[in-house]
Amino acid sequence: MDAVGFNARDVAVSSSPLVYAREYLAGAMAMVDVHVLGRQPRFHGERVRIREESAPTGEYTGAFAPMSLPLEITATDVKTRLDAGEKLVLIDVREPFEHAICSIAAAELIPMNSVPARLQDIEAKSDAAERVVVLCHHGMRSLNAVNWLRGQGIENCQSLSGGIDAWSLSVDRAVPRY
Repeated sequence: MDAVGFNARDVAVSSSPLVYAREYLAGAMAMVDVHVLGRQPRFHGERVRIREESAPTGEYTGAFAPMSLPLEITATDVKTRLDAGEKLVLIDVREPFEHAICSIAAAELIPMNSVPARLQDIEAKSDAAERVVVLCHHGMRSLNAVNWLRGQGIENCQSLSGGIDAWSLSVDRAVPRY
């Protein structure tokens, strides 16, 4: 037990790494404080250090608040928010040849391999917007980009679920599919 009355032990993140306000330890239903070297767990199964309260208070005392935005957002939700005038930044992480086939007019092309070099630019855009929506063809590259951006401190970013293909199917059929 450490100086403030906690038992520390390692556990694996067994549910979504973004929802960990409570962990139920050995049936004791104890609240815990998650410590991962000063950051949130990033993937399922990651080993994390927790501190188990010896006398639970019933209040969450975690070092991190649960993230307010899910990792993904639907195409129809993006369209609704754009139509309502919400300030969104759309970033297309596809390659230029893909962008030449089809694109969303409001999206800025920043190919995936250019994202690290453009981090400061993306940070500035995220500070000026309510959220940053990253898109690709089917949503996998954008999800990877969002995970990386969140790891760099840009918390208001989301991946367009299903990518531009979902946009074409559910929002704008004039956008060609490929």
